[in-house]
Amino acid sequence: MVRGIEQHPLIVGLGPSFRERLAQRLVTRDFGRGEAIFHQEDGCHHFFFVVRGTIKLFRLSESGEEKIIELVRAGETFAEAVMFSGMERYPVSAQAVTRVRVILIPTRDYIDLLHERPERCFALLAGLSMRLHHLLFELDRITLQSARERLLSWLRHEAATRGTNHEFRLDISKKDLAARLTIQPETLSRLLRALKEEGRVRERDGWWVVVEEEGETKSVDILNNY
Repeated sequence: MVRGIEQHPLIVGLGPSFRERLAQRLVTRDFGRGEAIFHQEDGCHHFFFVVRGTIKLFRLSESGEEKIIELVRAGETFAEAVMFSGMERYPVSAQAVTRVRVILIPTRDYIDLLHERPERCFALLAGLSMRLHHLLFELDRITLQSARERLLSWLRHEAATRGTNHEFRLDISKKDLAARLTIQPETLSRLLRALKEEGRVRERDGWWVVVEEEGETKSVDILNNY
């Protein structure tokens, strides 16, 4: 089994026998930047573990406007909720933001292995509870915070969870970042300019340094590919 996936909450608590049998059914695929992994309303036959890269999950409105639901990165899974709900089609589209490698996990095989030993289902509850906690945090951020607060909160969160010494590369465009934060791209640009003028962020050679109120700094590298 690929290193990393065995520690995922959907796998780690299910025992070595489960992991060994599941490993025989896994398929690894690479996708280029911008390539579709699946489209909204495609038939659901797999859920996915991200080995490397970033993937965006999004829906299209009737007018064709794209709404980013989530960004999924290395070490995370997506489309498992579709499996557990019994839905036959994906309710969102998935697209590679960067070059990515994913592991395809057959939903039918995974469910069949769980049915063999129902107690395995309880081992999933802790991991799924953690996932729910994260989604509730995201909901609060989107609905209760202003656009400015959402931007600062997102930058701090990314620096804390993905950074090394609070420094990391932001691997999405301004357009995608604005969609993720539910604000217009023009608003995002204005907010970044305002934060720079206030001294809350600094730009240096492509790096955006977030200055905390207590004087702590966290660096964010925003890619110049907009």
